[in-house]
Amino acid sequence: MKAKKKILFYARVCYLDAALEHIRLISQHFQVHLLIELSPSETKDNIFNLDINLGDYRNLTSYDEVCRDWKLEYLNDYFKDCQSVNFVIYKSKKDILGLLNTTFSVSSFIWSLNPDILHFDDFSTRQSLLLPILLRFRKRVVMNIHDPKPHLGESLWYINFIKSIIFSVVSKYITFSKFSKKLLSDQLHESKSVHKLNLLPYSIFKKFIGPIPANQTEGEYITFIGRLSKYKGIEIFLEAIPEILERFPDQRFMIAGRPVYDYSIDTNRIDAENLHLIQRHLSNQEMVEIINRSKLIVCPYLEATQSGVIMTAYALNKPVLVSNSGGLPEYVHENFTGIILKNHTAKELSQSVIRFLSDQSSEQFSHNIRQGDFIKEGMESNLKSLMELYVN
Repeated sequence: MKAKKKILFYARVCYLDAALEHIRLISQHFQVHLLIELSPSETKDNIFNLDINLGDYRNLTSYDEVCRDWKLEYLNDYFKDCQSVNFVIYKSKKDILGLLNTTFSVSSFIWSLNPDILHFDDFSTRQSLLLPILLRFRKRVVMNIHDPKPHLGESLWYINFIKSIIFSVVSKYITFSKFSKKLLSDQLHESKSVHKLNLLPYSIFKKFIGPIPANQTEGEYITFIGRLSKYKGIEIFLEAIPEILERFPDQRFMIAGRPVYDYSIDTNRIDAENLHLIQRHLSNQEMVEIINRSKLIVCPYLEATQSGVIMTAYALNKPVLVSNSGGLPEYVHENFTGIILKNHTAKELSQSVIRFLSDQSSEQFSHNIRQGDFIKEGMESNLKSLMELYVN
């Protein structure tokens, strides 16, 4: 019997909710060794809410060793078929010696493992120090690229510089929409290959569903949730609210998430009676509670590759409204799992929401999502693509 290929999957915390679905899938068919990069700025990022001092831990710290203390048991289902799971601990951004020591530990681990495939879930600036590894195993490296181009207002020169180095070395890439695949292919030499996988609903968030308090109502809000940034089209959402209220004066709205890149919302435009604003990092429980209290999640982004917010909403059986930007429409079955705006105007958004509320579409859309046929198709397609990518 032919031995299963050995896969080194290098994950980043900022994409971990998405990566968990792929880790669980590939670990059922390959020998998967997982590394999760973790720094002080990431202990309360994505699905993590860790109250720990990374200085207390080794450069490579086993998941089994810290699972209970860090209260990470909710991840066990995703890692149970992995051969090994370790955290790559970066203890301080200013500690150059510590940075080099951790890089040496990672390099030694990869050298000793000698994997058939090194699968990086995007890249970080720290990974530029792994360039010798990338060069040594360059024919075995696969790299996910979540955003082929920086979003509006989020471009940083040093990240663009690191990206140019990475792009000169890596030959096989994965994107998560047809739009992103073309965008990335246009930046690469024709000798590079770009493949597409489907994002799957982030099932991890189901583990944070709690009882609904007596004073709360499910399906109460129309909600924008996620990072608050310039490219997210939040102003369009705010501008649309008054017209929606003319038809549905009791409808409530919410904007919740952490502002990034110095983004701020003009609070003078907010009617405090109808719109609830939360401007901070949300815990997993809070995010789930907010989505469950919503009848529709809005993503009126000015630009996009794809969106994890859609996948989180689907995991909780909630429909979405998205702009016709980038790869967003690829993840919405129109009038079945959500709504696709025809243009970037407040008028289009308000009219679409008014039709949604008038038709009482929320319950039917949620039922369609709960059936999950499109999820099964996406999983089967991903497995077929990964089998071909890892073997060839």
